[in-house]
Amino acid sequence: MTYILSISILIIMGLFWLSLKNKTLRKILGLIRVVVLLSFVLMVLRLFWFDIYKIPSISMERTLFVGDKIIIRKNTTPEHNDIIVFQSMNIDTLTLVKRCVGLPGDTLSMYQNKVFCNAQAIKESGTLQWTYSIANATHQEVEDILGRTVSGGNTGTLLSASEEDKLRKELPHIELKKNSMVFGIRSKVFPNNKKLSNNRDNFSSFIVPAKGLSVELDSINILWYRKYIKRENMTARTSKNGQIYMNGDTTCHYTFKEDYYYVMGDNRHRSIDSRFFGFIAASNIKGKVIQIWSQKR
Repeated sequence: MTYILSISILIIMGLFWLSLKNKTLRKILGLIRVVVLLSFVLMVLRLFWFDIYKIPSISMERTLFVGDKIIIRKNTTPEHNDIIVFQSMNIDTLTLVKRCVGLPGDTLSMYQNKVFCNAQAIKESGTLQWTYSIANATHQEVEDILGRTVSGGNTGTLLSASEEDKLRKELPHIELKKNSMVFGIRSKVFPNNKKLSNNRDNFSSFIVPAKGLSVELDSINILWYRKYIKRENMTARTSKNGQIYMNGDTTCHYTFKEDYYYVMGDNRHRSIDSRFFGFIAASNIKGKVIQIWSQKR
């Protein structure tokens, strides 16, 4: 490395000396300086303030499509409805893009696909979509009215709420049914435990962990939090009689050391998000989306 650097310095010095006698060479060196300076500025901006990512999956359609490019702003705190880029809590090399629906300290619940934050239904993006079963209308009729190619398959046809309303208005005979899971029926979502009857479209109330937040622990909410208590250099387990143990001692409360967030994909029925892998630590967030380049808009 030292050898290469020495040779580079000698070459630059040689070019500079030659440029004193050659006007064309002076112009070339001037252009090189501009390019080097711009490259350095871009490198610093990307290192500390901004970055560029490419969308790898369908989980955010119809907001973001596979292949779209996004610019994120680093070192910023997410707010409700921000689209954020973050590192997976389970796979270090996996980077994900989702919408922030829960901030540290928020109380969240979900009933029949509708998310409630602090007892209020959240304002959803108009690009959210779910899977529907369609009867009494052909696939071509649906595409003609919506003016786009409609994906379907065994799991149903993807539609937004506004598209559902449009189809009902334009095709009065159509039968549309959102493929929602029944409230109270348990499926494999986070936290996966038989004591909870949560599923993809419905989950019971919980508080998103926040730095400095102290929670009373019981046999139910410990299911939501023990993964993160352990992450914060502690261990937690629940005995058969419901007693909580941390580092071998009994306890009934815990104070979190970091902020966490709850995220969901806009393609609600085809997204692996916090409903399946849990909360996202603030330290895992890379930034929030400030610009989108899409070829499908």
